[in-house]
Amino acid sequence: MENKAPTNVRNTGLALVFLMTFICLLDRANYGVCTSSIMKDLNLTVIEMGQATTVFSLAYAVMQIPGSIIVRRYGTRAMIALSVALWSLFTLATGFSTGFLSLVIARMFFGFAEAPVFPATNQYNLHWFPQKDRAFANSIPNAGSWLALIIAPPLMVWLLELFGWRWVFYLCAGAGFLGAALWYWLTRNVPEEHPGVNQAELAYIQSGEAVAPVKHSGKIPWGKFFRSRSFWCIAVTYFCSVYMLQYFVYWLPFYLQNQLNMSIKTMGYAASIPWIFIFLAGLSVGRISDWLFRHNYPLFIARNGLILLGFVGSAIFMYISTFVTDPWTVVLLLSFSLGFIGFNMTIPWAIASDIGGEFTGIVSSWMNNWGQIGAAIMATLSAYIGIHYGWNSTLLALVVVACIGIVATLGIRPEKKLM
Repeated sequence: MENKAPTNVRNTGLALVFLMTFICLLDRANYGVCTSSIMKDLNLTVIEMGQATTVFSLAYAVMQIPGSIIVRRYGTRAMIALSVALWSLFTLATGFSTGFLSLVIARMFFGFAEAPVFPATNQYNLHWFPQKDRAFANSIPNAGSWLALIIAPPLMVWLLELFGWRWVFYLCAGAGFLGAALWYWLTRNVPEEHPGVNQAELAYIQSGEAVAPVKHSGKIPWGKFFRSRSFWCIAVTYFCSVYMLQYFVYWLPFYLQNQLNMSIKTMGYAASIPWIFIFLAGLSVGRISDWLFRHNYPLFIARNGLILLGFVGSAIFMYISTFVTDPWTVVLLLSFSLGFIGFNMTIPWAIASDIGGEFTGIVSSWMNNWGQIGAAIMATLSAYIGIHYGWNSTLLALVVVACIGIVATLGIRPEKKLM
């Protein structure tokens, strides 16, 4: 007889989503922590390091939509596993870099390989969670990445001092290969394919709305998408969100060492503090959004309202930090700022599901594509601004970006599907 108590396979899968994105950002954070050591060993300038990061972000952006189409065709199980394995290979290659060219090539292919993972996890969550739980489910990929950025700075500094920067990348690659194997072994594309899912869990997953069928091919209605205001506005919103976030990923360690004169060991601990704030904020805002949705608040309030709060809060704390000279006060202010950025990094993924339906993966890749273009511009532009106008000016530039994000968010209509 079928057990009427629902199984919990969906949350096991969600834990694996968390693990995959944890590894993903671990393999980006190592680069930020090791920046000074790489520059010294390979005789690179700040601009060259920024250019290598820009190449990664552009490669990541270029593969967003093609990667999502491939995921749509072959499914999340195989393609997330392949993505993790390939980016781990190029993490390993980063450790073998001997100069600017080899570093750029390794980071470029690393970007290509990582590109499908976040749209694919959003596509995975679409099929495994009902809409009433989806904001929290979609907060988990970001939460995994942010926990990595809490743990990574002190851990990477410890490994860096113990083994040197190359072994940091070798060890991270090994963790990625293991993660890829676990994902392929334990997950399936949809609940119907998983032998561990009973009828009670399947009924819960399908409650509230019809779950979009898995389609491995079929025409994508780009014309309708491009005529939608929400389609463009969510792209600009996420462009601004990722621009702001990636500053903390790639330039915060350098900012702490060069603007605030912290030692590398002190920087390792200080750089992890802001990520505690965004980790907690990202998980909380998903729950808040789901609560507002369940209590019949307009979807604009449950989604856009929280993004707007994120942009405003992050800009205020970032602006204040530029007038403060005490290093630890600056770290605290930037921690609050990054916490608010968690709002506008998390909720757009729920909106992508709201407006995307069966095309959630495509909409997710579209917005993430523009996010990575923002990251690419940020990497080199921040280096240029920092060198010519001072590193506090890089923070003021982020405030301007937040204002653009506010305007874009006002244009999104989460209650209206694209199709």
